[in-house]
Amino acid sequence: MLRICLGVRAAATTLRAILWAAALATLAASLFLVIETARYLSFDPFYAFLVERPVLTSDRVWRACFYVHIAGGLACLLSAPLLLWNGIRNGSTRLHRAAGRVHAVAALGWLGPTGFYLACFAKGGLAGQTGFMVLATLFYLSTVLGVRAIQRGHRRAHVVWMIRSYALILSAVSFRILYPLLHALGSTVQSSYVASTWAGLAVSIVAGELACGHIAPTKNAATVLPGVNP
Repeated sequence: MLRICLGVRAAATTLRAILWAAALATLAASLFLVIETARYLSFDPFYAFLVERPVLTSDRVWRACFYVHIAGGLACLLSAPLLLWNGIRNGSTRLHRAAGRVHAVAALGWLGPTGFYLACFAKGGLAGQTGFMVLATLFYLSTVLGVRAIQRGHRRAHVVWMIRSYALILSAVSFRILYPLLHALGSTVQSSYVASTWAGLAVSIVAGELACGHIAPTKNAATVLPGVNP
């Protein structure tokens, strides 16, 4: 019996360590994406991939949608810790709700709609455009379902859908890692772009579902990240 108890305790400790590692990795990925994305707000038309799209950057509608998309992404990334961490939420319910409203407006009013538009001009032809369109659709639906769940008082469903929404945002991190890696391995620019788009989407979906798998059905049980409670 003692061995069983020690084994259970060791397994629980290992699981908690894994969850903490996942939490730190998520924070690191978010920080990386914030820094990378914020640089676009310099409005430099020659920064990063913009230099490759002179026709698009000269179009006022595309340029406006692009910068609204950037602003929406930053708002979602910066508000996410206030929404996911239970300690912050319990310490200030008003702050959590205010951050939630900012997140919802940024996601559903800025990031999502402009994502649909920009997807139509993505590199990689139809395959690349379809990948980003699927990403925008899943992100928008996840956020809508998360907002509707909390409006109806379904806290667990709210947490699950918002984790999926956040995981989809982080597909941009997977893309930024995979794209140069595949290109360095000899893949063409277009095939690397398409493969990274779909692979990043797949990683986000799998990671989101794995995280949601740790959401307990009861209010006080262990959840997805340390300090997160549905």
